[in-house]
Amino acid sequence: MLLGWVVFFFFFWFFVLNNIDFGGWVKFNVGGYLVCDVFGFSYNNEYSSLVIFMLMICTYISVMYSFHYFSLSNVSWLLSYIMVSFSLVMIILVMTNSFLVSLIMWEYLGLISCILICFYDNSSSLRGAMVTLVSSRFGDVCFFILVSLYYIGGCAYVSLLGLVVFVIVSTKSALFPFISWLLEAMRAPTPVSSLVHSSTLVAPGVWMVGSYYYLIGLGNNSYLVYFFQCCCFLTIVITSVCSLYYSDVKQLVALSTSNNISWVFLILSIGDYVLAFVQLLVHAVSKCLLFTLVGDYISSSYGGQDKNQINTNIYGNVFGLIYLFVLLVGLSGFPFMGLYFSKHVFLDSYTNIGFFSILFLFLVICGFIMSCAYSVRLFIILFGYLSFSVYSLRVDFNMIGLVVMISSIVGNYMCFLIYSPYSFFSFLSFFVLFSLLFGVVVGVVVGCNYINYRSDWLGNLFGVDFLIDMYNRYVLYIWNYLFLCLFRWEIYVFEFLNDCVSFFLFSYLFKVTVLVVSVFFSLFILFF
Repeated sequence: MLLGWVVFFFFFWFFVLNNIDFGGWVKFNVGGYLVCDVFGFSYNNEYSSLVIFMLMICTYISVMYSFHYFSLSNVSWLLSYIMVSFSLVMIILVMTNSFLVSLIMWEYLGLISCILICFYDNSSSLRGAMVTLVSSRFGDVCFFILVSLYYIGGCAYVSLLGLVVFVIVSTKSALFPFISWLLEAMRAPTPVSSLVHSSTLVAPGVWMVGSYYYLIGLGNNSYLVYFFQCCCFLTIVITSVCSLYYSDVKQLVALSTSNNISWVFLILSIGDYVLAFVQLLVHAVSKCLLFTLVGDYISSSYGGQDKNQINTNIYGNVFGLIYLFVLLVGLSGFPFMGLYFSKHVFLDSYTNIGFFSILFLFLVICGFIMSCAYSVRLFIILFGYLSFSVYSLRVDFNMIGLVVMISSIVGNYMCFLIYSPYSFFSFLSFFVLFSLLFGVVVGVVVGCNYINYRSDWLGNLFGVDFLIDMYNRYVLYIWNYLFLCLFRWEIYVFEFLNDCVSFFLFSYLFKVTVLVVSVFFSLFILFF
């Protein structure tokens, strides 16, 4: 059955999305004064078809994993329906070429993602959903501003447009300073994390920058590009360093997601769309598969997500460790595996750019080292080296092995064909290899607890989590103020007086009643 689905996706990709002409555009004229454009959907855009292909693969894997995770219960069916609806909204968003339709679908994405985070229906999930909702509202408001500027002809304000687009993209793709919501969203079920918070929900920002790059004027303002790149580098540094400190396994994978999406935006900033979307596709499928493996390890450890609680039956789950090794090696960028091709070509392109070349090249190399380091640390944690537990279950998602091997072989072969004109055996290649080996050493040293360092600053994402605490205090202050303003004091006073009168009247009547009963009782004893 699985092989049939793989063949179906293969033929759908090559014969439907690439070769069939759907007739250009589908338009629905709205008219009126408020909306002066049309609702348009593009079916034959190569980038849109690539993202749709990625969405279909990730949705199928996540839905099948939800049935495995909840053992074909009614909960798994309900969760699957919500996940499929999320994917449909995402597909409509990718196919549209209108700002107005993008705004509507953008709102639906935020709504459905909050519903998925609240799926467990407890206080922890509610907090994660509220943090995600509030963070996304900043981007939603900026999207309203972007649509307004577009329809009133305000596209001449390039700086304002760039700032608005940056807020929109950073809130959805977990860039600095909106990183915390992705960690809070890990309170959702693991199948939700494998679909929504690893591959699809963080992809709309990449799609938006790639689709509306020239329309929003980012390519015409070098200062905006510099600012965008600086924020991406900040995200890479923060997530890389914190991933060497955090102990929650799902949060480690979430930090890895934010880190890799920042690499995609860096590639987009130099104008290489094909390379950026290849990076996005490889990362999305790999991270979706990685979440399924992590979910099985968490289930095997009786639900423990901390590094000291993860315990794996090594001798009974050798293939699981092999699949984990293949995925982490591909995500860390080892030679001729996964993201190696895109990162190598990006570094080769970046060395030919003059602005801030030395500083940015140093940051890129540091990013390579840290990416490899936290991948090695995650493998050591999931290997069970740091576990204090001696009991574990064996929970295996049977389809994961075939998917990992097929995707690795086909993906690496296609990437090698795409980037065959580039030289992968130059001095730059050996420099990248040295950086990766140094990253392995750092990952082993930190992962084996040879360096045990505690810091509240690292535990709060370099102070980014303090923004959430400040917002919570602000909301509580506003709530108390509104309570004082909206409180019906006259009703309270009236009820208080009524209670006092009722109490005293009841007390008086009670005393009179006792007196009368006592008199009658005395007379009864006296005469009878």
